[in-house]
Amino acid sequence: MNWIDSNSTRIVIAGIVISFLAGAVIAIHAGSNLRYPDEREWTQLAANLVEKHTYTLDGIHATAIRPPGYSCLLALPVAVGIGNTGLRLV
Repeated sequence: MNWIDSNSTRIVIAGIVISFLAGAVIAIHAGSNLRYPDEREWTQLAANLVEKHTYTLDGIHATAIRPPGYSCLLALPVAVGIGNTGLRLV
């Protein structure tokens, strides 16, 4: 237990790095295909925020189907042209 206590910061940092690397490998392996409906909805909401300045799925009608925080976070990478793999990394 003393070893864990004295190395707890290093253990936490190693866990964070390993988690990020595992997520990056999964995101790269998944490619740019959006397999799940929620992935398509989040990216569509982010794209419409950037292109139409409206929180909408279809480009016409406003929606409240999803909370806006995550799609607003994704809007910045979408605005600079990052693809679906990059959005998964975000």
